[in-house]
Amino acid sequence: MNKKKATTVVLTHPVASVEQQIDQLQSWYSTVEGKYVLTELRQLVTTMTEDVFGYYALELGLMVEHCNLLDASRISTHIKLSTNPHSTIADTITKAEALPIGFNEIDLVVGCHVLDYAQSPHHVLREIERVLVPEGHCVLISFNPWSLRGLGQAWNYLSRVSDRPAMYTKRRIRDWFGVLGFEMLGSYTLGFRPAIGRDNVFKHLAWIDHLGRKYQLPFGSVQIIHVRKQVSRLIPIKPLIRPTQKRLSPSMAVNTTSSHHCAGSEKKRIEA
Repeated sequence: MNKKKATTVVLTHPVASVEQQIDQLQSWYSTVEGKYVLTELRQLVTTMTEDVFGYYALELGLMVEHCNLLDASRISTHIKLSTNPHSTIADTITKAEALPIGFNEIDLVVGCHVLDYAQSPHHVLREIERVLVPEGHCVLISFNPWSLRGLGQAWNYLSRVSDRPAMYTKRRIRDWFGVLGFEMLGSYTLGFRPAIGRDNVFKHLAWIDHLGRKYQLPFGSVQIIHVRKQVSRLIPIKPLIRPTQKRLSPSMAVNTTSSHHCAGSEKKRIEA
């Protein structure tokens, strides 16, 4: 009997190159909706980090030279780490999974769409936790999977058109931060009105943004999570305080005769 060899067919998604990822981001932020969201994003990041002080602030992502989210920060030194290998304005080029910074050095980290285009989002969050000082802040910006853009990306993924960007819900990201010991300070959503029709139509839909910001509706294009690294405090283990045990209980009888007899015989021996 001729045995046929079983063949395994593996369906893979085409992996988007870095150039394609940058084109996706730049094309969206060049739209009317993207420009409006970027303006709102700068104001929101400034409001969230106005009370954050320190020595070093880090901006991380593919478009750090275009976003400029740390311009209004009160921290003295700003560092731009770009994950774009063709960047010429950033301080250095790196991978988000391996930051070229030592332990406990950064007071504020602003990551713009870092998880969306990361191969390993868990490693990215671990690196952020590693470089942050105790009580350091992190502002993470990502696309919202429940928005119109997120649903469109999900359709492209199911249609095997693209595998990027990967979008994660706010609840999932909060759980990841909770495992690393971060304290949740706030979460926000921006970009509620869709870019439908011409610019004047987009302006007339401003009431949708007003309602979305007021009630924090879940279908905004961009979501922002603000967390703080908690300090690990060592609590000494106190020894157990044991009650002093009584040598004699009320029910015990003391033989006083033997003690007097021994004392009398000792006295007679000395006198002799």
